[in-house]
Amino acid sequence: NMPTFFQNMAGKKRKGDHDVGTTTITTVANDNNKKRKQNDHHNNRKDNKKSNNNAETLELEGGEQFWSKSKKKRMRKLLALQKKEPPPPPQKKQQQQKADETKNQEKKNKNQHSNENNKKKQQKHENDKEDDSKQLLQTLSFSSLPTAASAASSKKEKKSSSKSSALRKAFMERLAGSRFRELNEELYTTHSSTAYHKFTEQPELFQQYHDGFKQQVLSWPTNPVDVMLRSIVAYQKQQQQKKKIIVADFGCGEAKLAEKLLSIREVSSSAKQKKKKKQHNKNDTDSSSYCPFEVHSFDLVSGGNPLITPCDMSNVPLETNTVDVAVFCLALMGTNIDDFIREAHRVLKKGNGGILKIAEVRSRFESTTTDSSADNSSGSGGLDEFLQVMKTLGFDCTRMNRSNKMFLMMDFVKNGDEPSKQARFTAKPCIYKRR
Repeated sequence: NMPTFFQNMAGKKRKGDHDVGTTTITTVANDNNKKRKQNDHHNNRKDNKKSNNNAETLELEGGEQFWSKSKKKRMRKLLALQKKEPPPPPQKKQQQQKADETKNQEKKNKNQHSNENNKKKQQKHENDKEDDSKQLLQTLSFSSLPTAASAASSKKEKKSSSKSSALRKAFMERLAGSRFRELNEELYTTHSSTAYHKFTEQPELFQQYHDGFKQQVLSWPTNPVDVMLRSIVAYQKQQQQKKKIIVADFGCGEAKLAEKLLSIREVSSSAKQKKKKKQHNKNDTDSSSYCPFEVHSFDLVSGGNPLITPCDMSNVPLETNTVDVAVFCLALMGTNIDDFIREAHRVLKKGNGGILKIAEVRSRFESTTTDSSADNSSGSGGLDEFLQVMKTLGFDCTRMNRSNKMFLMMDFVKNGDEPSKQARFTAKPCIYKRR
C-alpha cells in the first residue's frame, strides 16, 4: 500500500544513490523529515519573537501593540539600558577604593621625594649665593682686611679661591662701574647741599664713587690732573717773587693734585750761598729745602685722608682774597655751578694775583653734531653761554686749550667786577652709558 509518489520514484535513480530501490525511498523520506523539522523550528522561532514583542509592548507604555518597527527598536534599546548588569557589591568597591588609595599614596610619596630633592638643590644653590654675596659685601665694606688666620688656609681652599677669584674680580669691576655711573649721575643732577648731606650720612659712597672713577681714568688718553699739575708748576716758576703759591682745589677727589704738589722740593737761595762758601752735610741740605706750594683740598667727604677738608664747595672754610690758584678739575658737578664760581671769586686774590683754572669734559659745553672745535652757542649749557656767565660772575678768560680731544683747559682772571647774584648756569651733565 505505498503512495503513488513513492511508487513513481521507486524506479528512478537519484544523484548520489548507487542502487535504485528501497534505499532511494528511505533517503527521500529522511530529507522530507529534515525539511519538516526545519520548518517547524523556523515557525517556532517566529512565534517566540511575536510573543516576546507582545510582552515588550505590554511592558512598555501601557501595552501599546501597534508600534512601528523604528519605535520598537528604540524601546528595545531603552530596555537594554535598564537591564544592564547590576553594580558591583560593596566589597569589590572597597577593594577598588583601597587600590586607588594605595596608588595615590605612592604617587604622593614619589612627588614628595622629588620635591624634597628639589628643595635640597635649591637650598644648596641659595647657600652658595649667600656665601658669594657675603664675600662680595666683605670686599665692598673696605674695612675688612685679611687676617693671619685667613692667610693660613689650606691648599685646596687656595685652589678653589684662585678659580673663583677671576670671576669675582670681573664681577666686582662691573659692580663698581655700575655704582659709579649711578652716583655720577646723581652728583651732576642734584644741588651741592643735598649731595653734601647724603655723602656725610653715607661716607662709604665716597669710596664706591672713586673706585669706579679710577677705572674710568684708565681708559682716558690723558689724565687732566697731570695737565693741571704741569700748568700750576709753570705758573709758579713764572712768578718773580719766590714765595709759596697757595692753591685751593675744589672737588679734589682723593687729593692726588695736593700729593704731587706737596712732594715738590726746592732749595732756598740762602742755602745755595752757603754751599758756595763751604760744604754742608746731607742733613743740612735736606733741612734747607722746602715745598713752594700750600694746598687746600675740598670735597664732600675726607675718606680718612688728612689732606681733604669735607665741605660744600659753595662754602669753603677759607678767608677772602687769600688764594693764588683756584682749581676745578672735573669738579663743576651739580645744578648750582654759579655758586662755586662766586666762592672761587671770593677766596682768590685781587687783581692779577689770583688765577682760576678749570678742566672740564668738552661734551658738556660743545655740540656733538658739529665739529669738535665748534662752539655750541645755541641752547643752554653751551661754551659761549658759559664764558658770558663767567664775565657776569667777575672773570675773563685768558687761555683756552682745545688740544685734548676729551677735555677743555681754561684759565680765568678777575676782571674787577663783583659777581652777579642773579647769574645762573648749568652745564650739560656728563652721564655715562648704562651697560
